[in-house]
Amino acid sequence: MKKVILLLSPLLLLLACKSTEQIVPNGAATHASIKPKQRSSFDDSWMRSKIDSALKANNIPALSVGVISDGELWLYDGFGLKKREGEAAADEHTLYQIGSQTKMLTGIIVNRLVLERKLDLDASIVTYLPGVFNNQTREKLHAVTLRNLLQHKAGLPGIAPSDHRIDGDPMLVPYTELDLLKDLDELELAFAPGTDFSYSNMGYALVGYICERVSGQKYETLLQEYVAKPYQLTNTTTELAVHQQELLATPYRKDARNIETKPFIMGKLTSAGGVYSSVADLSRLMAAQLEAYRMLGQTEEQSPLVLTDSATPDKKEYGFGLVRNVDERGVRYGHGGDLDGFASSYVFVPEHNVGLLLLTSSGGRWFGALEKELVIKLVAEAKQAKNKSVTTR
Repeated sequence: MKKVILLLSPLLLLLACKSTEQIVPNGAATHASIKPKQRSSFDDSWMRSKIDSALKANNIPALSVGVISDGELWLYDGFGLKKREGEAAADEHTLYQIGSQTKMLTGIIVNRLVLERKLDLDASIVTYLPGVFNNQTREKLHAVTLRNLLQHKAGLPGIAPSDHRIDGDPMLVPYTELDLLKDLDELELAFAPGTDFSYSNMGYALVGYICERVSGQKYETLLQEYVAKPYQLTNTTTELAVHQQELLATPYRKDARNIETKPFIMGKLTSAGGVYSSVADLSRLMAAQLEAYRMLGQTEEQSPLVLTDSATPDKKEYGFGLVRNVDERGVRYGHGGDLDGFASSYVFVPEHNVGLLLLTSSGGRWFGALEKELVIKLVAEAKQAKNKSVTTR
């Protein structure tokens, strides 16, 4: 069933209906209740038409979308079926594996651990892994900091040497702790830490491993404690329960869209790309993140959702799992993911108070093209509405 949500305020996205939690910058929570307001009118037909056309042209089985406009959720919905030849329609609660968008969630976890003084972004990573490495490896990694890993400036390879997955196929053999430590012992850094940029999934595997070691908790536990529970993401997880498996969309190969593939089993690479979520969940997180970015400079305490304050200025401005880009869409922030089946897009523009979420069960180039077209249109509408408001005053 198609749904459009009429004027949910950003606060409502962070609150449950009766007794709920409002997120504040330091991650603490207060309880409040709020009633939904009514929005006068809006037209989402252009977006539905664009999405329908893209799905038909590219033979896409399922897509879920979430849109924030003027800081308010004004559309989240699903298109297509969770499984080809099935009967269950995709909707806002359909689950997808979000791939590298996971890195943003890992960045939030790191920020929380930094606030708790369990991590220092500029300390050598070997200080957090005592007794793990031999002297040669300790010396090799001594100059690497957590900040280097988060910004892809550590010199680690993009694909872990022990990850032997064939491109296009799902990852069904998990990357283990032994794999990670063996790779770190044997590899050579591609450049001196901090001197260049090279996107690295292995680097975020190491970030997740360090978070586990310093906290004494599994990544899933950290995800729930620092991200899912505070922001009420009820179906954001690395380990699907039985009822969540029923919400999961079936992924299809992006090079042969009628062929089913499988979710990735990532092991220690989970912190780089293995989380499952829905647009219903991620819309709540984006509303809070948009507000955090719009409040920058207005409060003394910085939200753990701000992930680009020290973004590396060369190549892409990559922060802690979030990228800052500037182009015709304005200054925008986001991250996406692609797992040779599932794909995700998460983009927001604080200046215009808009954001877009797309999750699909078969990715590819069409997905990025659709994201760009929709974001440009959303920004244009926001500018038009702002100009109209100024004119009528």
